[in-house]
Formats: sequence, C-alpha cells, structure tokens
Amino acid sequence: GCLLKEINAVEIAWIVSLSIVILKFITVMYRALSAVNEQKEQGNSDQLRTESLLKRSRNFLRMLVSILTVLFLADAMGLPLKPLWTSLGFITIAFGLASQEIAKNFLGGMNMIFLKPFEVGDRIKANNIEGIVTDIGLIHTRVKGRENEMISAPNSTFIDSTLVNFSTRKARVLRMKFGVSQPDDIETIKKIVRDMRHSLENNSIIQDSPRANLSDISLRSFEIEIFCILRATSHSEFARYREQILCDMWKIVKDNGGQFAFDNEVG
Repeated sequence: GCLLKEINAVEIAWIVSLSIVILKFITVMYRALSAVNEQKEQGNSDQLRTESLLKRSRNFLRMLVSILTVLFLADAMGLPLKPLWTSLGFITIAFGLASQEIAKNFLGGMNMIFLKPFEVGDRIKANNIEGIVTDIGLIHTRVKGRENEMISAPNSTFIDSTLVNFSTRKARVLRMKFGVSQPDDIETIKKIVRDMRHSLENNSIIQDSPRANLSDISLRSFEIEIFCILRATSHSEFARYREQILCDMWKIVKDNGGQFAFDNEVG
C-alpha cells in the first residue's frame, strides 16, 4: 500500500507504452529503409555500406531509448537519481579499468567510422586477415575471406597493424616478359613489337604510355617485354583484362608467323 502511494502508475504506464511505440517505430523505419536500399539500382558495395549504416543507427537508437526509459521509470517510481548517477559513475570507472581492451576496440571502431580507412565492401588486408569487409561495428569488424569464411576481428587489429586497402586502387600495373622463337629475320620481330605497342596504345582499358620493347636476345628466342597500367579496381577485373591482353599478344605473334618460347613471365 505505501509503495503504491509513492509510485505514479499512470506515468509509468505512459512511459512504458511510449517506449514500446518508439521502439516499434524504429524497427518499422529500419525495415522500410532496408527495403528501399535493396530496390535501388546501385553497386553491391554501396548497398552494403548503406545497410551497415542503417543497422548501426537502429542499434544506437534502441540503446538510447532503453537508457532513457530506465531513467524515466526510476524518476516515476520516486527513486533518487543522484545516488544512481554516483553508482553509475563508480561502475563506469571500474568497468573502464577492467575492460581497457574493449575501450580500445571501441575507439578503433569510432576511428574507422569517421576517418574511414576502409568501408563496407572494400577488400583489405591486415596481419593474417584478408577479404571483403561486410560490417564495421563499434567493437568488432567482420570480413569475408577468400573461401567465404566469415572472420570477426576486434577493431584494434586494424588500428595497430599495417592496413592495405586494395579497393582504393584505381589502376593496376601489368608487366609481361615472354620469348618469341627466332624467326627468319629481325624485321619480323620488329614488326611484332610494333604491332604489340600499337595494340596497347589503342586499348581503352589501358592508361597512357604503355610500352612494348625488345629487351633481350638469347640462343633460343627474342625476349619481348611489355608494361602497361590497367584501369582495373578489383582483382577479378584485373585478371579479366590481363587475359584479354594475353590473347591479343598471342594473336599478334601468330599473325606474324612467330611462336612463343617457354619460360614466359607474367606479373
């Protein structure tokens, strides 16, 4: 009886009801925005970035509403908030001393969110971790490895180690060295080199100033070296362009009556 006199039941009911409504509204908005994001015609990496941001925003709002609900309920029940704040202060200090690693990972997560050394969808490498970033959390980051395994690593891993972001590269270097079996005359080799150079210079996937030169002569073959910069941002795109150029070089050699020697190098 005494306890009920001190508690405002109507106020408590309003607080709980309003909190439930707000939480449901947050869930509905998250689902609606996620559905809109899935329907947009955009790259896979952009969709992953947007989905990750929506998840982080939803989790933050849920946590904020829950904390405010507890504080308002404590006030409605007549609980003194000053001792509560004091207790929370001591608990926070104790928790901070006992969980420095968590704090370090949290700061690492904030650093990655705001400074953006990488984003969701980027291909990265740090220590023994290499793959596609699928989610950046406040404590952990998840990466999909080459064999589709899911790797969850603390954020401090990416802050304390050397980080390579392969997705920031707008172009990749391709070098090839291969031998052509000695033809009947040097003019044939010179024509092969000229045709290769012309092919590279007129290829839209190659940036300015590609090179094709006769680099060496051995007892078995003439060695030709080509150098070019491909407009490839991903490993799969680079592999596809390299294959195309290899086929072009093979056709040029065959059209001029030459043959490839062994021990060719491609890099």
